[in-house]
Amino acid sequence: MDGELHKQYVLERYKEGLTGKGHNTPDPEFKHEKPKFYSKINLPKISELDDDHFAKKYLINRAIPPQFLRHLYYAGDFKMFVKEVTNRDYDLNKGEQRIIIPFYDKDKQLIAFQGRAFTNTTLRYITIKIDEDSPKIFGLERLDLTKQFYVVEGPIDSMFLPNCIAMAGSDANLKSQIGISNALDNHTGTIVFDNEPRNTEIISRMEKMIENGWNICIWPHQMERKDLNDMVLSGTSETKLVEILNTNTYCGLLAQTQLAFWRKK
Repeated sequence: MDGELHKQYVLERYKEGLTGKGHNTPDPEFKHEKPKFYSKINLPKISELDDDHFAKKYLINRAIPPQFLRHLYYAGDFKMFVKEVTNRDYDLNKGEQRIIIPFYDKDKQLIAFQGRAFTNTTLRYITIKIDEDSPKIFGLERLDLTKQFYVVEGPIDSMFLPNCIAMAGSDANLKSQIGISNALDNHTGTIVFDNEPRNTEIISRMEKMIENGWNICIWPHQMERKDLNDMVLSGTSETKLVEILNTNTYCGLLAQTQLAFWRKK
């Protein structure tokens, strides 16, 4: 803004050879530090625990498929584990035991993890993101977009369906987060929310999914169980679950009509 000061500035730059023809000032170099990814969790796997360990018994009693016990971990001190992985000190309870559910990207790099409490605490699930730019979606490393796939709310429920992922609160930009392009038929995916017709938040999310062109499961009136895990515990097999889902999947105007009936259940 000061003309005289500007003239002095130009003169000083000229004396130092920073202006004039034939002089090239090198472009500044910026170093972008990539986020540190992890592919291994230094905790005991649930499958490696003794059969009488309460964490293993807890998951077996919830009918978690055996193949998933190799991908879940036990943390004797969740707060300490979080600090070790993230190098950040979160406001968490010391010495709290939790099951660790890892979230991987398509390249099988750890991008987040969820700690599941054994008791019905206020924060039953705590999700920690390692890479803030990555989607908070469980199961990306095994998702096959060329086949029928399912999208549920929680990681544990996703273990009861084939080719299934869990949103874990990431349904805002789901298509882009899982890598769906405009060229792909979006109708290969079915959204499955919990069976809670009185839950206004779930109703709102279902309406958004229908508006965005997704197939969506609207549970039949005779289904009384709240979620997939409860359905499995009541004796429903994976084959039967898939059959129920596929025969109660709707999209567009038909989905809106079915949703209106379901919410009055």
